[in-house]
Amino acid sequence: MRFIITSITLIAFATTVFAHKGATGVVKVRMDAMSEVGRATKVLGEMAKSGTIDADTAAVAADTLISRAESIPTLFEMRDMTPPSESLAIIWEDWDGFLLQAKAMEAAARNIQAAGADAAAFDVAFKELGAACSECHKTYRQPQ
Repeated sequence: MRFIITSITLIAFATTVFAHKGATGVVKVRMDAMSEVGRATKVLGEMAKSGTIDADTAAVAADTLISRAESIPTLFEMRDMTPPSESLAIIWEDWDGFLLQAKAMEAAARNIQAAGADAAAFDVAFKELGAACSECHKTYRQPQ
């Protein structure tokens, strides 16, 4: 469990550190939004790793994830893969599948909110979040 949590946290953090060099326009807006997702996921990952859940902090992080998930259709409606974009063309070829992944992220974030300070429920929801993010990155994002 600790390995999974650490992996999810590191992936979220590492992708935000190097992503923006040279980004402009909608690509930069997308990358900034995904950086917010990474920071929120990192906060949640630290809670999952420690086993100490601060329900208020988790709710704020989950709010960020929900907001970003809801914005994904707008952020990606323009097919722009200008470097350093990490988007793959399959996003627009499999638009419905891509949007399902955004909905999965949103649902997991809502489950994190619903978990409150219940560590067991939080862990389940955090794993759901990790699965949603991982599946989306695996399918719709250039390998790192």
